[in-house]
Amino acid sequence: MASASLDQRAAAVTRRIAELDPAEPPSSERIEALALGLVDALLDGDAATLRTALDALRAARARANGDVGSLDALIAVAHWGLERVPDTATVAHGTRAWDFLDALAGAPQLGSAALREILETDETQVSRTGRQLLEAGLVTRSRAGRNVYWQISPRGRRALEAPAEEPAPPERDTSFWMEAIRRGFEGAGGDEPGERRSVDPTRERIVESTLELHTMLGIAETTLPDIAKRAGVTIETIEQLFPTQDDLIKGCGQHLMTSLRLPPPERAAEIFAGTRTREERMRRLVDTLFDVYERQGQYLQRGHMDRAGLPLVDDAMSTVDVAIDSLVSEALGPEAAGERSVASVRALTDLTVWKSMREQGASPEASAEHAADAVQQWLEGQPMPGGRRAASARPATR
Repeated sequence: MASASLDQRAAAVTRRIAELDPAEPPSSERIEALALGLVDALLDGDAATLRTALDALRAARARANGDVGSLDALIAVAHWGLERVPDTATVAHGTRAWDFLDALAGAPQLGSAALREILETDETQVSRTGRQLLEAGLVTRSRAGRNVYWQISPRGRRALEAPAEEPAPPERDTSFWMEAIRRGFEGAGGDEPGERRSVDPTRERIVESTLELHTMLGIAETTLPDIAKRAGVTIETIEQLFPTQDDLIKGCGQHLMTSLRLPPPERAAEIFAGTRTREERMRRLVDTLFDVYERQGQYLQRGHMDRAGLPLVDDAMSTVDVAIDSLVSEALGPEAAGERSVASVRALTDLTVWKSMREQGASPEASAEHAADAVQQWLEGQPMPGGRRAASARPATR
């Protein structure tokens, strides 16, 4: 068994345990074979087999009708091995599990009542955390009457001594960008709440000049002197309105987002009001997206080109992706809007598709018609639920 792969070992040990007769105590040969398998796992540092065997042995003990002494012995061996297996368990710093282990590290053993006081929690939480650590082989447990006592295991000490993992980077907040999309859609539909905000003409001129320079030079390559010259203002004026590059990027991005007139996810269905067939919905989808590209395609293209090096731009482009994905999903409907279908329709209606057709001389109307036909042809070739192919919604005489 020592030469078997780790997956084979775990499967073999589990199979042997499952074959135990609940009504009969295991034979000495079977006990010895299982014990040797556990020892091999310990020598190889195979925590997965030890953990799998421990779970299987506990299940076998629960099923047993006869003598369970040998099963208890095997459970003890598996648990003892799991405590000492040389792979390093990890416990996140600052968690209740970490505090539990840290408290035990300074004492030979602690009762549940003492841990409850140290951790400032209730007995149920102490018991729940203790069981989780016990399952992982990080602590041991003993009883004296009704009192439960906990000790840290060698494996638990190694977990405490392991260097702390680098904290995961905080999740970036894209709500600013989605709110800009929402505000642009509300304004396009004439239902923007409250009074229309006043617009600072100097700020607006700086933003529009910066966006134009972004498309020509690149976002990171656009400098304040470039912007000042194009907008006809001083550098000091720009710095007063936009103290940092991030402030300027957010100002430009907000201007772009509101001008897209894309619906936020919760209002995507409004785009397809009045459509009766899927073909009509696909045409409405393409018309909506291609209208966005006609008006703001050059700025979106620059955003996609520069997003890798600028987190704020990446957040903005990711928010646009979310809005478009929601629009495509709504167009497809719940039955067809799987991940593959959304990705395929996105590819057929992408900014690069629109740009290619327009550069080849197709009019805006012809570009939209060609793209809608391509989407419809792709959909007609896809299996529907139950294995059927999608039927065309076009009239037969077309």
